[in-house]
Amino acid sequence: FILGLAGVVNSYVAWGFVIAVVLWCSRDTKLIARDTLCRLRRAAGRVTPLGAAGAGLAFFAFLALFNVSQLPPAEFDVLEYHLGLPAEYFRSGGTRPLADNVFSFFPALYEMTALFLMQAASGVLAGAMLTKVLNVFLYMALAAAVAAAARRLWGRGAALGGALIFFSLHIGFEITYKSYVENLLAFYAILAIVALVFALKSFLLDRRWLFLSAVSAGFAMGVKYTGVPFVLLPAVLVIAWVGVRRRLGVKQALARAFVYAAIASACAS
Repeated sequence: FILGLAGVVNSYVAWGFVIAVVLWCSRDTKLIARDTLCRLRRAAGRVTPLGAAGAGLAFFAFLALFNVSQLPPAEFDVLEYHLGLPAEYFRSGGTRPLADNVFSFFPALYEMTALFLMQAASGVLAGAMLTKVLNVFLYMALAAAVAAAARRLWGRGAALGGALIFFSLHIGFEITYKSYVENLLAFYAILAIVALVFALKSFLLDRRWLFLSAVSAGFAMGVKYTGVPFVLLPAVLVIAWVGVRRRLGVKQALARAFVYAAIASACAS
């Protein structure tokens, strides 16, 4: 139950999006649709070729991935660990070490989202397919985060270029249709990095941006343990190094780095 709850908490972004859509659809749909169409018509005249190209690219990537996500899983590690372990937990009625699956001794974190979906769908295959579809939406959220970060830091051209490079990477498609956890891990990592960049723009290291970065780093660690070496440790070292370089004092620099690590660890747990 605890592992399943951890997986659900780590996917709250996707679930929040789904809940928002359901609440939106529960209103007077006709009036909302009519108002939305009017706004789209007014906005159509302001759409640039660059924006149209980006929207078309995103739609093509989503369509391709959504179709692939409808295929049943066939990869060994997916059948044994990423979706196989939650399936065995579902069949056995609890999360416990299993004699016939060594992966039951691994720290399964976000993977337990599949267990929750299997319980919600009352079936292994239905829950596995829902997990694959959820991963597609996480992939699109990651692409949006890449584009938003690039636009905020370097402009619109960099945003489209970043999205184009991101969508052209085969590893992204592979991670998505195999239901790996790196999409959500990378999403939180980008949030942590961008927030840290804005924090470093302040000479004294803006505490609000540092807090947001630490929370995001903690969520990344909660998705997968690799968030520690790939997100937390580099951020802590950068904070300590920048603090010393700006002559804030070794104690203050280390204190900021320690508080950052403590907040991230609390969010991960």
